[in-house]
Amino acid sequence: MITRTAPGLGLLLLLGMLSAPSALADEIDYLDLDTCEQKTMRVAEVTSETWAAVAFRRKRKGRGPEETIPTIQVVAVRRDGGGNTAEMLTAVKSEIRRGNFKEAARMARSASGGGWRQDEDSGERYYVSFRQGDPTGRRQRPDWKSETGHFLYAKALYAAAAAKKDKVGLEDALYALDDFSVDGREEQKDGTKKSAKIKAGGFLARFAGGNSRFFADAMVLKAKCLVGLGKYAEAAQVFEELSQRAISVPLHPRYAYEAAIGPGKIKEAQGDLAGSIDAYNRAAGVLLSLLDKERRVCLLSELGRAYSRARILGADVKLRQAEKSGTAALFMKLKVELKAESPEALLRKYAAKTKPVRDALVRGARDPFVRAVASNGIGLAELKSKNYEEAVIAFKEVTVVHFQIREQAARANYYLVQAARGAATAAKGNAKAKVMYETMAATAKQALETTYADTDWARKG
Repeated sequence: MITRTAPGLGLLLLLGMLSAPSALADEIDYLDLDTCEQKTMRVAEVTSETWAAVAFRRKRKGRGPEETIPTIQVVAVRRDGGGNTAEMLTAVKSEIRRGNFKEAARMARSASGGGWRQDEDSGERYYVSFRQGDPTGRRQRPDWKSETGHFLYAKALYAAAAAKKDKVGLEDALYALDDFSVDGREEQKDGTKKSAKIKAGGFLARFAGGNSRFFADAMVLKAKCLVGLGKYAEAAQVFEELSQRAISVPLHPRYAYEAAIGPGKIKEAQGDLAGSIDAYNRAAGVLLSLLDKERRVCLLSELGRAYSRARILGADVKLRQAEKSGTAALFMKLKVELKAESPEALLRKYAAKTKPVRDALVRGARDPFVRAVASNGIGLAELKSKNYEEAVIAFKEVTVVHFQIREQAARANYYLVQAARGAATAAKGNAKAKVMYETMAATAKQALETTYADTDWARKG
């Protein structure tokens, strides 16, 4: 049966539909782990983000069945709506990338609703629990903006403290991550607020059991805070738990990497450099075993990079030992080891492995951080042997190709000054080459004094 509408009513309905605001929609960027192709899925709403899965409703907001996608595939989640707070969170991420950690922490604190505050009248510093205002019903989650702001607040606090080796700052970051008792305020019956001990409502307590996509990152931050504060046994426990969860959840390979290198970071902090080298080599062995078991191309690449990075961390410790001793023999020994970590050498070393694994190892060996440390080590070996031209080539690779690895680029510029001056002196009758190397030395020195002025390498002169 055909139902007829009154004349003009259909047109009014159509116009109403056209003028109605479009439904809000969220987006999930994710990877096909077999091809590494990135795709975007537009959904009606994202309902939750845990370290295991991101849940969403595909067609209708607030109604209908939920679907999930493993978090290990997720690259980014963009939520429609959120107003000024969502814009603020975008700005926080930008400030963190720029290194403006103090401003990032201030904005993230505002978005999250928790953290340290200061009384305008008395100047007293007090804490507001992150749990304040959270819903209490079953299956209720904190607002996503508060969740994101909370994590970014902890991240910015840690980054600021780590940059200055500030232990008070590390403790502040730890309060944002765990559920410690802290000086806060409790509301009294007469409406006034009195100083009292409260629970901080730290991120790992607030989202216990991995109930946030940022949970594993928060575990890494906690472990790093504990290392910086000299609480090594506690840090080791966090790294061990992360190692187990990386496999059981499963988590992205970057967390297996962070867990594997944790013992090496602890040994370094304790001043046991020989122990740290052994620990980094063991970490590389663990990552290699994971690589052998993996079949998905996208994750193979990540594990290949993780393997080479773990190996190069040990080499970086050896490089610092050689710098301290100044012994040419140590540099030459390191040079041989570093050349054995080149893409070509790894291809020969692991010729018996499957092609996907070999390809992943080669790609990992080309990682910018890996190549930067290797080039600096080789450059220093050549410099100590007075092979100035070869040293210049090695250092220039870092300053030109891998300049984004800031600490290594600063190191390369420092030694490039010496290598270029040595090459200028050795040029003797070749006036053109002499001028070229002198200019190169002056440019490297200027870079140290400007671009890298805040580094230890610039302060060394």
